[in-house]
Order: sequence, then structure tokens, then C-alpha cells
Amino acid sequence: MLNLRVLYFEDLTVGMVETLSKTISSSDVVGFAQLTGDRNPIHLSEHFAAKTSFGREPRMPRFQR
Repeated sequence: MLNLRVLYFEDLTVGMVETLSKTISSSDVVGFAQLTGDRNPIHLSEHFAAKTSFGREPRMPRFQR
């Protein structure tokens, strides 16, 4: 469960920092593909991607940092 603290505008001060991280899972990739319509098999099929020059599934461009 993701625990987020609730802050109101009045609670904010200069210099405050918040960090949120997430590990992208295969279900995230599939959900993103469905949402965007990007059903390229290189993103969705390990078997297909293994035969490409990448040798594995590359990240979808929107997931790259």
C-alpha cells in the first residue's frame, strides 16, 4: 500500500522535498500499451524482442528517464 501524507498549501515551505519511486512491472507496460494504443510486439513479447538487435524488451520511450 502506498502511504502518502496529505499536505495543504499552508503546510509547504521553501526547500521541502518529496520523493516517489515505482518499479515498472510487466502489467504496467501492458496497461500503458492498452492506454496509448502502442501494441508493438517488441514491447509486449519477450519472445519477439529476443530476436531483435536489442535482445530483450526495450523500455517504451515514455518510461525512460
